[in-house]
Amino acid sequence: MKYSEIAHLDKKELWKRFGQLKKQLFESKMQLKMQRLSNPLSIRFLRRDIARIQTALKQTGLKESNSSAQTGESQAVKNSSKKGSKK
Repeated sequence: MKYSEIAHLDKKELWKRFGQLKKQLFESKMQLKMQRLSNPLSIRFLRRDIARIQTALKQTGLKESNSSAQTGESQAVKNSSKKGSKK
């Protein structure tokens, strides 16, 4: 899974995929310990996909916090200009 495929997903879908991949990673590790895993490299790919999803979640969180901070600043400017005009 490439980051470009992940970046356009919404937060709910990212969390859903994150849970699925964590479950797959756990099952793959169990199979590795029982020597039933046919491709041990799949664990590496799962870990990397999980990291990509975590990065996308963090980016969406940063975007949301920046947009809320900007609206908060504009509200503060409006409130301060109203206070000054009452004199």
